[in-house]
Amino acid sequence: MSSRLPLLLLALVSLPSLAFGDLLTGRIIAPNGTGVAGVNINAFRSDNGNEEDNLFNDGTDASGNFSTTIPAGVWDLHFLPPGPPATTHVPLVLRNVVVSGTRALGTLQLQAGVSLGGRLVSQGGLPIGNVSIDVFEVATGFQIPQMQVSSNAFGNFALAVPQVAVELRIVPSRTAIPLYFSRRMTVTPAGNTSLGDIVLQDGFQVSGTVVRTVGGTGVAGLDLDFIDVATGIELWTPNDSTNSLGAFSTVVPAGTLDIELCPSLASRLVAKGLRQTVSATTNLGTITLDPGVLLSGTVRNFAGVAVLNADIDVSASGIGKVLTCNDNSSATGAYAVVVPAGTLRVTFNPPSYDVGLGRDLEKNLVVGADTVLDGVLPACDPATNYGNGLAGTGGLVPRLRMSPGVPSLGNKDIGFRLRNARGGSTGFLIVGFAPASNPVLGGTVLVSPQNAFIVPIALGGASGVAGEGTLDIPPQFSPALIGIDFFAQFFVHDPLAAQGWSFSNGVTFRVCR
Repeated sequence: MSSRLPLLLLALVSLPSLAFGDLLTGRIIAPNGTGVAGVNINAFRSDNGNEEDNLFNDGTDASGNFSTTIPAGVWDLHFLPPGPPATTHVPLVLRNVVVSGTRALGTLQLQAGVSLGGRLVSQGGLPIGNVSIDVFEVATGFQIPQMQVSSNAFGNFALAVPQVAVELRIVPSRTAIPLYFSRRMTVTPAGNTSLGDIVLQDGFQVSGTVVRTVGGTGVAGLDLDFIDVATGIELWTPNDSTNSLGAFSTVVPAGTLDIELCPSLASRLVAKGLRQTVSATTNLGTITLDPGVLLSGTVRNFAGVAVLNADIDVSASGIGKVLTCNDNSSATGAYAVVVPAGTLRVTFNPPSYDVGLGRDLEKNLVVGADTVLDGVLPACDPATNYGNGLAGTGGLVPRLRMSPGVPSLGNKDIGFRLRNARGGSTGFLIVGFAPASNPVLGGTVLVSPQNAFIVPIALGGASGVAGEGTLDIPPQFSPALIGIDFFAQFFVHDPLAAQGWSFSNGVTFRVCR
């Protein structure tokens, strides 16, 4: 009898969570109020996201009831009902649930959802199995956990989702051959939806190691961004950071890519960019990053209001443009970037040239240590139309506007936009320094010719067709023009106009920094 006692004590000690754990109780019901059997319960610690494996009775019975043993703590709880085709109930997530002793959750009702399915295939049409698929609600950014977390051997998957915009994040294995490139897609299902075949591009491994120029130690936690040169679009490359030794390995599609290596601010390392054409497994070797200093400050507008998403551009003497990652200002106007020591040119750009702001510029900033530099974005008014034009073919009056955005030196997209003129016509644009109101040929010349610039033009569009004549001309702004008012008007040769010419309205603008 005495020999069995230690074994009994050992058994009791080895099962503390089963005999003495805390308890979650409740019932899961369907949208129609009936109990849902077979609901899996997963628990993740709210502070770090780690999943708890030490659960007992982590599912519902035939009536939807559960009584689950769980360690005390604060938990995010996932309730996963059987997926399609068994049910289309949306999985339920409860966040920050405090468990100490017995926690009764009561009756929890699942939301009605729809099925969202498809088949993952290669560019050659072959099914791709065991591909991870995560679902996120677009409006909130929260993940919607699923019973099925990857495609089956035939490439098929079936998810239960709400009837709102959701994002699918499709992440193939980075080790299984052949490799495929990850994909994101947004879907708003109105009912049970089949997406059909979803093609995953062939992928190629890109790897390397990032180290410090000084000391040669690896740079941990560095983020890599990949931009498709052909489209200018940043690729979605999950798991693209360096490990503790500075090594990285990710999968990208074939093409010419701009690669941005973005270390943390704390590292005080200058980011680096490089261009690489990928058509096979590619090892970039050892990449070195130079030490730098922190440039930080606050960006405000002319009225002292913090500017969100102002963009900071930096160039350095003898180097040229400096890559500055995550260089947009926060809601408080704060920004921080790592730059090389030396003489810098720092430009503060507005988040958009549609918000009535110009840019701020610091031309010769000498930095040798961490430096604070604030930016102040000046007011910049949009161009305005004035006066009336003269009709041409079809009784249409040519329309002139200056868009998009404000006439700032930094706005590379703005231009004179002429519309509604006779197609295929010729004429000229006049840009002057003062307005006028001179009657000519039945219309009104709205720009003073004194010291004005005259630019010959040829319009696009079908020749002779009313309203088909269009033209876009980018203005030639320079720093010497800042603060000067300009006035512009188009004149179009039009044989069907009363006097052989049609006129546009006028537009006036002041160039700002």
